[in-house]
Amino acid sequence: SLQESEERFRKSFENAAIGMTVNELDGRFRAVNSAWCNMIGYSNEELLEKTVADVTHPDDRVSTAEGREILVEGLANVALVEKRYIHKNGHVVWGLVSRAVIRDAAGGPLYFIGQIQDISERKDVELKLQDSEEKYRKLVETSHDLIWSVDVNGIFTFVNEASKITPGYEPEEMIGIPFTNFMTAEQAEKDLAIFAKIKEGINYFDLESIHLRKDGSPVYLSFNAVVLRDDQGGVLGTT
Repeated sequence: SLQESEERFRKSFENAAIGMTVNELDGRFRAVNSAWCNMIGYSNEELLEKTVADVTHPDDRVSTAEGREILVEGLANVALVEKRYIHKNGHVVWGLVSRAVIRDAAGGPLYFIGQIQDISERKDVELKLQDSEEKYRKLVETSHDLIWSVDVNGIFTFVNEASKITPGYEPEEMIGIPFTNFMTAEQAEKDLAIFAKIKEGINYFDLESIHLRKDGSPVYLSFNAVVLRDDQGGVLGTT
């Protein structure tokens, strides 16, 4: 029965679609499957002469070692992390790693079993999106044009730094406040009528309005209002 159980494990281990490893407590590879070899670019024989640290990205080695200690000390049963490996040809491979420690009858740690799923494609998309968002954020924050966002109640949810120059308010003095508080009652009535149309999903361009600076003087604005929507198409507000 034990032989049959071990044979089933061996077949499951070797034929798994994701990378699987067995590691000694010091990180040395005891066994690896074909999926892991293909993912990292090394042969079975090459990996059995290496440790996890040898194929881990330098910036992730400390956190990997710390995670291993947490498992050994029994502070967690399973660790699930995203980390970077270095492929044999030098490029980065992102893995979603599930790792568990196997113990003897007395509870002492024997070795680790790991499962590694290649998430490089997803991480590449995420990192490109983060880079794009960072460029957009810098563009917005450094623009001399006023860039505002309001929710469906007309309350400011975002104000860029240009608010210090044109109306003379710090961004935090405007966020959480209705846009109608920064204009006369007569102008507010006109703008609310337009805002009602925006909430119906209509974009407006080259609108003119008169806001009040912090010192009470008028500032004449020409602006575009683009509808913001959620994933289902519902109107969230406008920018």
